[in-house]
Amino acid sequence: MTKIYVIIETPDSGAFNFFYDALHESSGDSCFFLLPEYLKKEAERKESLQNVAFYESVENHLKSFSTNDNTDGDLLLFFSPYNDLSNQIESLLSDLTSEENYQLIRVITFIDANLLCEVSNSIQTWIDATAHFSDALCITNRSNENGSAVGKLFKRYEQMRYPMETYTIALSKKTQVTNILNSTTRRISHIFDPVDMLDDEENVEDDIYLRKLFSGNREKSIP
Repeated sequence: MTKIYVIIETPDSGAFNFFYDALHESSGDSCFFLLPEYLKKEAERKESLQNVAFYESVENHLKSFSTNDNTDGDLLLFFSPYNDLSNQIESLLSDLTSEENYQLIRVITFIDANLLCEVSNSIQTWIDATAHFSDALCITNRSNENGSAVGKLFKRYEQMRYPMETYTIALSKKTQVTNILNSTTRRISHIFDPVDMLDDEENVEDDIYLRKLFSGNREKSIP
């Protein structure tokens, strides 16, 4: 069984370097990374890419990946911030439904704190959407200049009673990775829950960010 961790990130969040450096030392080749093409240059700076693969299309993420017959490893699947988040979620959901050898453990969002100083409506809407699907929200590049904005964001979801965990990431503290990758589900979205655990009135198609109008457009679109 391949355990999957989905990473949603803003550009320059440092999520790949954080996870790769921490897990490469502790897990060796038992942990794999599936990355969008925009991270290729960043990944190629690493000494070894034996446990890294890339995908070009958000359709059928997992078909772009092979664990070399190792079905017991962990897979970190990075979504692209340059592609529609709803489509990526929906595509992964389809993959998980058709492939029995994969199990989603957590959805983790990484945000570059520098984006929070002057948050536009579209950025806030995007972050709200990631929070809807996430078990953990991680902030990187925190500084004196953006510290109050980070606190404001954490307070926002605390007041909304979101159960997700929040972390301020020090890229040098690799031990944080153990807490972030724990298997406790903390997301408010139920789309990845087993069907038999859903209430009778709950349907995956009714998720606020996946629901479609008769026109085919999303009822609540993500920038």
